[in-house]
Amino acid sequence: KQIKAQRTTLQADSEITSDTKISEIIDRCPDAVFVLMEYGLMCAGCRLAGNHGLEATKEMYGLSDVDIKDMVKQINELIAEKKI
Repeated sequence: KQIKAQRTTLQADSEITSDTKISEIIDRCPDAVFVLMEYGLMCAGCRLAGNHGLEATKEMYGLSDVDIKDMVKQINELIAEKKI
């Protein structure tokens, strides 16, 4: 019996959250890489990015709750700007 891996995918009209996996954020909004880099997250090309949400990176990169909240807000604003 084959077990298929489940992957949560974002709906086109949904906002990202602090639990959204970084790889999904980048798939949805490639320009989000620049926001991530502003906060020191150089994980855009990391193969482990698919396994971690923004919240999970908080301790790894010394980010605060406010940093995560601001990142989510900035990325959601980028996504909103890209909608036609």
